[in-house]
Amino acid sequence: MQAEKVFHNLEETNLVEKLRNQSNLLFIGEKETLSYLENVLNSNHSYGFWLPNNPGKFINREQLLGCKAVVVASVKNENVMLKKVEEYLNSLEIDIPVLRLFADVFVNLMSGQKLLSSSDCQIIFPKLSYAVITTPRSGSTFLCEALKSTNIAGYPVEHLRQPSAILAVHCHFDYLRYLKIMMTHKVTENGVFGTKFISHFLEVLETKTSLNFEKIVNTYISKFVYLVRRDKVAQAVSVVMAKKTNVWHIFNQETEQEYQARLNDLDVEENDLEEVRKYYENILEQEAYLENLFQVYNISPLIVEYEQLLADPDGEIQKILRYLGVFAGEQQINIQSYARKLRSGLSDKIIHKYLEKYG
Repeated sequence: MQAEKVFHNLEETNLVEKLRNQSNLLFIGEKETLSYLENVLNSNHSYGFWLPNNPGKFINREQLLGCKAVVVASVKNENVMLKKVEEYLNSLEIDIPVLRLFADVFVNLMSGQKLLSSSDCQIIFPKLSYAVITTPRSGSTFLCEALKSTNIAGYPVEHLRQPSAILAVHCHFDYLRYLKIMMTHKVTENGVFGTKFISHFLEVLETKTSLNFEKIVNTYISKFVYLVRRDKVAQAVSVVMAKKTNVWHIFNQETEQEYQARLNDLDVEENDLEEVRKYYENILEQEAYLENLFQVYNISPLIVEYEQLLADPDGEIQKILRYLGVFAGEQQINIQSYARKLRSGLSDKIIHKYLEKYG
């Protein structure tokens, strides 16, 4: 079921939870999408199944007049349906906001704008745009949190990650428009925009949506910070541990305690070593993929090593700021990151056994 798959991949954004907190919305869409929404949302909303040849059969004037906005919900192609819904409302001479669930509501949620409004805006490109680009479990969360803490290096997070990638692949979602809107709204006061590209999400977009990376490089992102991890075995073990514990990041003491509790119930299993080997090889493949991108698009990134970042975070962040050409002036920079290391005794044990077996 495509609708269930799409919304499952959007869970981390809390889109459904935000919709639950609204009231008097009329969702219009194909049966599959609306059936899913009706099942997961509360009863404060109305639903109108869209029949292209007979829209009025399930949507009446009273429904429309009683709602504060119409939300076009389609996992197939909401843009096509939007035009038909607008034409139908115009024929009824009803003036009511008509929004797309993904291109408007989702984009507003991610860009921090008013949820129930059009996401269309005047695109204002930042003075400087850059991307942290890396492979999975390389320490990029630690790095990006540290960059954000400077208040002069944008807010680098993964804008083109699983939610936007799944929408682009399955729902005709315009990820370049989405990126431009993020670049308009998600900048620090000095006009700096930061984002983060993880290799496997880029590869998904490139292979399944004809990712126009050349346009991203030539038009949107001017500088790249390439984060690498020298210890590839530890990086692969980090992937395995995250999957075993279902804890991917630790930002507070509560999560850390939960993580430690889960570790107490775990030990090294034989298939763990095979998994480490698989992810180790995958990391090498992902790095090769990124380095090929650099060569093809003539990118000369600043290379930052995770191990050096941990050893001297202030020095490495200052190095990145100099590369970006961003200066604090008289402002005092307090560099910090709330992301904590996940390495544990069990991680070390897996690394030791892996090296014993594979060298």
